Amino acid sequence: MDSHHITLANVVPDDGVVVLSLHYQSGLQAAPTRVQVEPGPDGTEMIPFLRLRMDRPVARVTITWKE
Repeated sequence: MDSHHITLANVVPDDGVVVLSLHYQSGLQAAPTRVQVEPGPDGTEMIPFLRLRMDRPVARVTITWKE
């Protein structure tokens, strides 16, 4: 992790989804592109958590953003 990206290893979805305890922000992108980034469902937070959608496990996911 640094000020422009987070890299996760051995990411295994549960029913196609991984919810991270990180706040979602518009403009987030994931690589590989088959991993979709979206706001997660959490009724207790004003800013939703980050949800990754993927059809199968991924060896490495990198989430990037711009300042």
